[in-house]
Amino acid sequence: MCTMTGMAAAASSTHRPGALDITRRLAEICGPPFARFAGPADEVAGRTARWVAVPGGPHAAAEVLRLAAAHDLTVVPRGAGTKIDWGAAPAQVDIMLDTGRLAGVWHEPQAAPVAEIGAGTPLRAVQATLERTGQRLPVDAPSPGATLGGVLAADEAGPLRHRHGSV
Repeated sequence: MCTMTGMAAAASSTHRPGALDITRRLAEICGPPFARFAGPADEVAGRTARWVAVPGGPHAAAEVLRLAAAHDLTVVPRGAGTKIDWGAAPAQVDIMLDTGRLAGVWHEPQAAPVAEIGAGTPLRAVQATLERTGQRLPVDAPSPGATLGGVLAADEAGPLRHRHGSV
């Protein structure tokens, strides 16, 4: 965790009015260890983010998005990062929204074909969890380590798409 002096110095390096207030608000939403100034590894297509936010649940993720909208900040979600450079490069990246804490199966199907699964959940974990109930998500994304959110966002699919359709 940064000291206030360190945070103030880092905030001034973002060259954005109110950067320290945005940093404080992200820390309130996500918790101090889960909101930080971005580093060199936090980039998309050569554009380094200003902040990294790791919300602990869907409501916190929504609050990060509200904060970004209120300050006209761009947000790029990141799961495992297996497809982070797919598609057009963003003009800028203000907040990297890390979905790592949005992982898990929150509702497992017993007799229903419905499950609530966090976007940051690795696809392998989804398949393993559903297998215990005799079910399967008919997706075979070729990216090793891909998260469910990344597979959905990139519309990634393997050969099962021909039999079951896209996600």
